[in-house]
Amino acid sequence: MKKKLLNGEKKIYIATKLFNICDKMAGNTLERKVYEILKNCVSDEGSVLEVYPLYLPFRDTNEDQLLKCDNAFQVIYDADISRLEHLHSLITYLDDPTKDDGICMEIGYAFANNVPIILLSSDVQYYRIDKKLVYHSDPIIHRIIAEYIYMPEIPASKYEISSDCGKMELIAEEYAERLKQAEDNILEKLTPIIRKLYEDYNSYIPAPVNSELPRKSVCIDMLGGRYEWTRMIERQITDGLEKRGITYYCTERFSSKEDSVIVRGENDIKMLFSSDILAVCADGTETDAGAAALIGMAKKLGKTIILYYSSNCDILEGDSSSLRNLMIELSADFICTTYNDVIDTIASKIRVS
Repeated sequence: MKKKLLNGEKKIYIATKLFNICDKMAGNTLERKVYEILKNCVSDEGSVLEVYPLYLPFRDTNEDQLLKCDNAFQVIYDADISRLEHLHSLITYLDDPTKDDGICMEIGYAFANNVPIILLSSDVQYYRIDKKLVYHSDPIIHRIIAEYIYMPEIPASKYEISSDCGKMELIAEEYAERLKQAEDNILEKLTPIIRKLYEDYNSYIPAPVNSELPRKSVCIDMLGGRYEWTRMIERQITDGLEKRGITYYCTERFSSKEDSVIVRGENDIKMLFSSDILAVCADGTETDAGAAALIGMAKKLGKTIILYYSSNCDILEGDSSSLRNLMIELSADFICTTYNDVIDTIASKIRVS
């Protein structure tokens, strides 16, 4: 794998949010740090990098120009899928409550393609299930990653807040330095990880999910039982499937009694692997992180993907529009706006098969 990285056959993919300048800056800084570490690894072997080994979205695809094309989203999507097929590894920040559904889809695809995944988080918020299980991202995400660097701390200030302009100028200058130091601290955690990834690649390949579950027609992911409204939709769909004699699994990472976040995530992945169709809820500001990862896995595995998306709002980027993040929407075979439509689509797909 080292040879394939150095000759350009494989790339390290720096997945990044693309919707504002701050996120693009963070992605660019992360990419530069990884490149610096790799250069040192190669230099230690008495050689130099000749083929650039990293890929940064938007910067390396001229997406600002592509968005002016009529079929921009399809072009970008096809190029992303092609790149996901030639990954050495995937590295990204994964912050904020929604985690970015496009990145999570790519994480799921990378996992199904046996690609090492390294995540960083500087988000002070983390979460708890049933007052006992603490986690930073969706249980499915935790199951499929090789490393998770969590470091939200900012160095303490030596000043007290003041109304004096001179003092506040010092505080503002110091705060910029403290934020830069916090960023440097989390990025420095990458050094031993990237070195090991370079020198001992196989140790970071994700552990396979061996599903011993019996085969069923559909894996239904209404966000793993996270909300009452998704559980209500799930009951409506399963009632309809049972009337038609269609077998199914329902994911349960947020409603399970399992004591391990990792096991909860693995159990839901097993359900997907043991099904032919994924029916997944894509409602919300963004598609749920675990649901997006399942979509990525299903896409790589060639399963039929059905989105339940009940909103009538579009997402606009320049002259292009979509219902969901393009990595989610264009992965789907069908988009349904009602649960009855989901049932009918599943039944129709099974009859055709």
